[in-house]
Amino acid sequence: MIWLIGQMWAALLIAFALGVFTGWWARPPREPRRPVPLPDPGTVRSAAPRPAPQAPPPPDGPFDDLTRIQGIGPHYERLLRENGIGTYIQLAELTDAQIAWLDEKLGAGERIRREDWPGQAKALLRRL
Repeated sequence: MIWLIGQMWAALLIAFALGVFTGWWARPPREPRRPVPLPDPGTVRSAAPRPAPQAPPPPDGPFDDLTRIQGIGPHYERLLRENGIGTYIQLAELTDAQIAWLDEKLGAGERIRREDWPGQAKALLRRL
């Protein structure tokens, strides 16, 4: 029995060595790395910074109770008001750029899109 186990290990070791040698022999030859040509400095345009989206204008009348929207508690309501959003109309009319800007300002991490605050604001406006 021990002789059989020894023979199997020897056969496995020989098969492994043959596989390594065959892989080394069959691999494609390495090509020397060629340097990447750089573009002419005169043709490269500098990237002009895009202006940040503007916050919506402050509301004309009284503030709405934004905590009626799922996902907005007192903390987010205060932050939204500090950033110029205090009514359902303002929240419903947010553009994609303004939503991205607000996500960054509030540290919400895509929460506005995920919980669809503009859609909820539109639904509340229809009920009022």
